[in-house]
Order: sequence, then structure tokens, then C-alpha cells
Amino acid sequence: MRPEVGLAVEIELPGMLDDLVRSLADGGCLAHAVDDLRCRVVHPAALDAAEEWQEIRFFVRACEARTGVAATVTPARSPAPAADYGPTARRIGFSISPRS
Repeated sequence: MRPEVGLAVEIELPGMLDDLVRSLADGGCLAHAVDDLRCRVVHPAALDAAEEWQEIRFFVRACEARTGVAATVTPARSPAPAADYGPTARRIGFSISPRS
């Protein structure tokens, strides 16, 4: 399994992050809200970082088109705080933190 680094997504309008997180989950991504405007996202089915970037950006652009709320996707710079992504994430070995 490839190490998961993930991406950060920031929206410009508070209150719309839940909708984005749901859309990402519908696309097979694992997302965790960091605050009212930002979330951390990984796509466990992606084969590499390039595919992960492409897939997550696709879902974010679709959400932008549907809601009219702009979002920015950037590489995640540091490990996310501990979060419970659920049994599926644990079963597949999901981790935002890079493996050493």
C-alpha cells in the first residue's frame, strides 16, 4: 500500500464544508474537517499522488459547480491530528500521516 499524504481543501464560505465532505465521501474519499473552512482528504483507491490529486480536484470542482462556492486544493503539509475515520479506514490501513 502506498503511503497516504493527502490533500488540504479550503473553501471560501463557512457553512458549506459539510456538503463538500459528503461529496468527497460519495466519491470514495476519506475527509476530515479541520475547522469551518478546511478539511484534509485522501483517496485510498488512488494508485499514486498524481491520481489522488486529479480525483480529489475533480470532486472539488464538481462541488464548486453545484454550490457556487470556490475551493482551493493544496498538498497537506503536516500530519492531521488524530481522528477516527471509522472501521473502513482502519481496515484498509488508512493514514494521513506519512509512514517512516
